[in-house]
Amino acid sequence: MKRLFLHQHAILKRNGLIGLLLAFCALTMAQEKRVYLFPDFVKTMIKYKGSSKFLVMANYDAANQKVMYKQGDQLMELVSPQLVDTIYFGGQKWVYHQSEYCQVAAGKRDTILIGWHITKVHEGYVGAFGTSQVPSQKVQLGDHFGMGGLAGAGGGMYNGSFGVNDDDGEGRNLDVWKNKNENNYYFKRQGKEYKVSNLKSVYKAFPAQKDKIKEFVTANKLDMMSAEKAVQIIHFCEDL
Repeated sequence: MKRLFLHQHAILKRNGLIGLLLAFCALTMAQEKRVYLFPDFVKTMIKYKGSSKFLVMANYDAANQKVMYKQGDQLMELVSPQLVDTIYFGGQKWVYHQSEYCQVAAGKRDTILIGWHITKVHEGYVGAFGTSQVPSQKVQLGDHFGMGGLAGAGGGMYNGSFGVNDDDGEGRNLDVWKNKNENNYYFKRQGKEYKVSNLKSVYKAFPAQKDKIKEFVTANKLDMMSAEKAVQIIHFCEDL
């Protein structure tokens, strides 16, 4: 892990950015609210262009679109993403595409890239007026998304909510948070790349097939609020 930090340090030193970047990272990391895609930091292989490889314990911050890794007791951000070739979170393949890290998923004819964007939305408090008494539960991923695709992993989250915070010790005044999914999906059809993030963008990408897509979405009760459902819609679009 120390080698990875030194490798990043060397890259930045060549560009004269060390002091500025470290000061900036320290400031922003202290202020950022993180939503990790995986329940825990997992063994991660980072492969740079030019064949350099580093094994670290890492996680993906889906709220800020950053790869975070541990160096001893310190939390570090993976910088210079344009120099990264591939990242394997516990064996799950990721690449850097269109200025964001993307998980590689299987499409019908080509790969689908998922750029995870999850934000935490405050719902209120358990027991507060107008708020459900039942805390929201974490939604589990299938076999090919997030932690669900990692060996030995117990599933991850892609949508819905993620537990509660700030217990007062007697079960009162618990914060209830909901994770809002705003993922980007990249896929190719007939040699052209498409980027979609919601149903509106899907209909805009395929105006001539809008009615067919709407019929399919309604009949199968689909939406873009989960990666698994979004991929089903994309598979349908690939066949149009």
